[in-house]
Amino acid sequence: ALFQVNEVHIGACSTDTLFHTGCEEVSAGMGNRLGRLCAHMLRQRSFYPLFPPPADGPGGCPSQLDFRHQQRWSLPHTPDVLIVPSRLAYFVKEVDGCLCINPGQLTKGTGGGTFALLSVHPMPEAQLDRAVEETLPHKVSQRSCVEIIRI
Repeated sequence: ALFQVNEVHIGACSTDTLFHTGCEEVSAGMGNRLGRLCAHMLRQRSFYPLFPPPADGPGGCPSQLDFRHQQRWSLPHTPDVLIVPSRLAYFVKEVDGCLCINPGQLTKGTGGGTFALLSVHPMPEAQLDRAVEETLPHKVSQRSCVEIIRI
């Protein structure tokens, strides 16, 4: 889903795209893995950049995606914030100007997991007053605070 809160564009996905992409990736060992997995989504402009999906998905589970609605997974623009929950280690990273957040899983077995608390501070008024153009760089990653909280 893509939605907007004030000037901040947010993309969120409930499918564990990072885990699925990580299982299929062939460039392992090159740079930061978690950031690279997010970059696949952003650069391919898709919430699910694997096509075709693996017939036998990670853990023996096929992908739960309906490919008749593939256009709905597209990212028409790079969001300011991308929320992609995954069973991989939780993280917060800036990738290609986008603040990528993996809050982890809310529950793990019978115990609690983790979630993310995102605070985006407003743009300084002086910067808004000086703006002549209609569009301003949001720089959301520079004015945000993300906390990963364990339950």
